Amino acid sequence: MVTSTLVKVFAGIGAVWVSRWILNITRFLYTFLRPSSLSRYHHLSPTGAPPYALITGASDGIGKGYAFELARQNFNLILHGRNKSKLLSVSSAIKNIYPDTIIRIVISDATQSGDVTLREINEIVEQIKDLHITILINNVGTGTRPSGHVFSNFESDDPADLDALINVNARFPIQFTRQILPLLFSHSQPTLLLTMASISEIGSPYLSVYSATKAFMKAWSCALAREFKAEGRDVEVLAIMTAQVTGTATEGMERNVFVPDARCFARSALGRVGCGGDVVEGWWSHAVLRGVMGRLPGGVFTGILTRSVRGEMGKVGKSK
Repeated sequence: MVTSTLVKVFAGIGAVWVSRWILNITRFLYTFLRPSSLSRYHHLSPTGAPPYALITGASDGIGKGYAFELARQNFNLILHGRNKSKLLSVSSAIKNIYPDTIIRIVISDATQSGDVTLREINEIVEQIKDLHITILINNVGTGTRPSGHVFSNFESDDPADLDALINVNARFPIQFTRQILPLLFSHSQPTLLLTMASISEIGSPYLSVYSATKAFMKAWSCALAREFKAEGRDVEVLAIMTAQVTGTATEGMERNVFVPDARCFARSALGRVGCGGDVVEGWWSHAVLRGVMGRLPGGVFTGILTRSVRGEMGKVGKSK
C-alpha cells in the first residue's frame, strides 16, 4: 500500500517536472522562432506623416545596431548621443545604405543630472515635437565610469563616478521617457517602448552600482507595462536583457555563439517584439545562459560569476 502510494507521488512529481520542462522549451522556441510584430508600429500619422524611431545612445554599439536595423525596416530615425561627430558619422553610414531614410540628430550628455539635463531634454522635445514617433528605444547606458574604469571596489569608488553611472543608466532614461511619452501618445496608435536591461542585474561583483541601475530599469519597465495595460493604452513595453556583445564595452572579445556583434544582437532583439512578455533576452544563447544560471546552487553560481568577472578585470584593469 505504502509502496503504491509512493509510486503515485513520484509519478506525479515526474509528470509535473516533464510538463514544466516541455512548457519552458515551447516558450523558448516560440519566443525566438516566431515572426516579429515590429511592422505593427510602422504606421502613418492621422495626417499621413511617416513613422520615426527614437534611439538614445545611438552613436556606438547596440544603439548604432538598432539604428541600422530600423532603417533597414523603413523607419525614419531620431538619433540621440552626446558626440555630434559620431552621430553624423552613423547618420552618413546609414544614408549610404538606405538613402531614403530621414534622420534627425539630437544632442544631450546623459551623465549629467539636475536642471541641466532637464533643460536639454526639453530642448530635444521642442526639436522633434513635429515628428510622428512610434518607437522609443532606451538604449543609452554604460558600465564605464567617467574616469575610464569599468570594474572597481565599491568602497573605493569616486562619488562623481557613482553619480554619473546612476545618471546615464537610470535618471536620464526615466526623465527622457517621461518627456517623450506625450509625443508617443499623441497619435493614439500602437506604440513600442523598448528598454535595454542587463544580465548584470543579478548583482555582479565589482559592478555593484551598474548592476543596481539595471535592476532598477528592469523593474521600472515591468511596472510601466502593467500601468499602461491598466490604463488601456496600446503600448508594448519590453525590457531586453543582454549579456556580452561585441562592439560595446566588450569589443575586445571575439564574436562567438554566446557573444554576438551589436548589429546581430539588435536585429535579434527587434525580433522579440510582440512575443507577449514584459522581459525577454535579446539573443537566444543569452536566454540559455540565464536559464542555466538560475538553476545553479547559490554558492556555485557566485563562484562562477566571481571568476568570470575577475577574468574580465584581468583584461581591462580595475581602478582600485
